[in-house]
Amino acid sequence: MIIASGPFQELDEMRIQCNICPHNCVLKNGETGLCKEKINIENSLYTLNFREITIAEPRPIEQTPFFEFYQETTALNLGGYSCNFWCPFCLNYEISYNTSSDLRSKTFSNNDILKLVKETNSKGVVFTFNEPAIMHETVIDIFSFIKRVDSSIYTAIHSNGFMSKKVIDLIIKYTDGFVFDIKGDDSFYLQMSATFDSIWNNIRKINNKKRHLELVIPLFTEFMNDNTITKIMNKLINDNINCPIIILKGRPITKYNNFTQVSQKKAEDIVKLFKENGFHESYLMGFPGSKYESSYCKKCGKITLYRYDAVPMFREDIDYCKCK
Repeated sequence: MIIASGPFQELDEMRIQCNICPHNCVLKNGETGLCKEKINIENSLYTLNFREITIAEPRPIEQTPFFEFYQETTALNLGGYSCNFWCPFCLNYEISYNTSSDLRSKTFSNNDILKLVKETNSKGVVFTFNEPAIMHETVIDIFSFIKRVDSSIYTAIHSNGFMSKKVIDLIIKYTDGFVFDIKGDDSFYLQMSATFDSIWNNIRKINNKKRHLELVIPLFTEFMNDNTITKIMNKLINDNINCPIIILKGRPITKYNNFTQVSQKKAEDIVKLFKENGFHESYLMGFPGSKYESSYCKKCGKITLYRYDAVPMFREDIDYCKCK
C-alpha cells in the first residue's frame, strides 16, 4: 500500500531529501532511495510498503533475540521487506535484499494483528527480519494501536540502529524494547555508507529514555576483531550504559562464505570479558549447550533460567537458584 511518508524536505522544484535514515537520499521525481521503498511522487515522499507483511509468526522472545526482556514469553514476530543496509552476511536476505515487486506479502489491519496475538497466545509484538526503520509508518501505526487497546501487550523492534533522530523519537513513544545489532567496526559501516557514531547516538538515546535495550554483536572476524570488541565495551562503560550483551556466532548465509569461523572458546572468552567488566547479563548465542546461554543469579551464581539453542527449558538435573 502506498501512503505519504516522512520526514523529508523539499530541496527545489525537482528534488526532495528523505530524512528517515542518515543516508538522506536525494530523490528526483519517480526515484526511490537506497532502501527501494521510499519514492518521490510529485516532489513528496511516499512509502511503498505500508502494512505489507511478508512474515508473521510466533516465536520465543529469546529468538528475537532478547534474553532479559519478558523472558519465557512468546512474541508475534513481524517482518516486511527491504533494508537500508546490504550486509553480505544477512540471515534474512530473502526479504531484506528484495522489494515489494519481488515478494508476496499480505496487508494486515490493526485488528488482524491483535487477533493474531490472541490466537497465538503471544504476549508481545516484535518487528524484526528486515529493518523496522524503513517501515516506521507501519510500526508506529500498529504499536500505537496496541498501546491504546491493550497496554499489557509489549512492543519491541530488532534493528540495525540506522535511523534518523526524528524517526527514532517517533518509534520510542510506542516501543518498550530495542535490540540493536552492532555489526562491525568503522570499515564495515563505511561499506554501508554509514558511520559507527550514527548507530551509537541512537543507542545513547534509547538508554537515556529508559527503554529496555539489548545489543547483539555478531562475530564475523573480518569486521569484528578484538580492538572493535574493546572499543564497544569501553564506549558502553564511558557512556554508563550497562545493558544485556548477546555475542552471536557468525554464520555465512549469502555472499560472504569465505570468513574465518570463530571458535566456541574464542566466543566464550568474549562473553567472559564483558562479564569481568561489569556486564553480568552477557550471553552467547549460536553454540547450543554453552553455559553462557543461560541466566544466572547475581547472588548465588546458580542458574535462574536454562536455555538450549536460545530456547528456555526446564531440566530436572539442574540445581536452580532459590534466592528470593
